[in-house]
Amino acid sequence: LMVIVSSDDCPACVNLKSSTLQAMESSGELADVSLAIVNRDADPQLASRLMRGRMIPQIIVFSQDGGEWKRMQLTGYQTQGGVRSLIRQALTLGRSRS
Repeated sequence: LMVIVSSDDCPACVNLKSSTLQAMESSGELADVSLAIVNRDADPQLASRLMRGRMIPQIIVFSQDGGEWKRMQLTGYQTQGGVRSLIRQALTLGRSRS
């Protein structure tokens, strides 16, 4: 599960969604990823429960490790390579205990 916490007023957030994520979705790289986008302005309570720190965008990946949920996060604008690396880490973590 990958959650993006963003805002419509944040240029880095808009760029992340319109370039990085859109390109990854188009290429099929996110086919096995459940993606949720939380708008900090529209749902501030949920955003505050998810966020660590105040900077956005925040890309949060939850994966299971031995029956426990683990959290990994990137903060700020990320390239496809950064998001790809985060997803790989989550997949590796989940498979290491299987």
